[in-house]
Amino acid sequence: MLFRVSLGRLGGENESVIRVPGSALSEKLSRATRVRFYEGGEPAPLGKRRQRPPVVADEYRPQALAKLRDVLQVRADTADVALMRMPVLWCEVFIDKDLAAMLGLMPGWLRWEPHGDLRLADPDALTGWLNQWVPAAAARWVPQHSVDQIGRDLPPA
Repeated sequence: MLFRVSLGRLGGENESVIRVPGSALSEKLSRATRVRFYEGGEPAPLGKRRQRPPVVADEYRPQALAKLRDVLQVRADTADVALMRMPVLWCEVFIDKDLAAMLGLMPGWLRWEPHGDLRLADPDALTGWLNQWVPAAAARWVPQHSVDQIGRDLPPA
């Protein structure tokens, strides 16, 4: 998915094309066989298992994974930003036994390195998915309406 950002006149030297990673993420999620959730608040739980926080939830049901792909759609007009917050939850996405992506989940936002923080197309859908499929992770989730306007200084999309 591509869109243009113009800092000058259309087609000018300051115009650049930005690749939105939403389609790449959707492709990874469509092939996912398992997702594992960790408590957030820290940098991504990579490295040795004994150094990781405990697993909050582990989901591998195909119908749940298919729905998660729909829930984690990124807005088409999003640009990557760097919010000064730690994710509420971390989500490891596996394809077979291989780690395909590490996602940080924040109400209304998704962190995916190296792409930065991306706006979710439907932030409330993630809350609903967590409640339905992984209630243990949902218990640690901050509902969208209680967040102190994450990204409030960003221009409207």
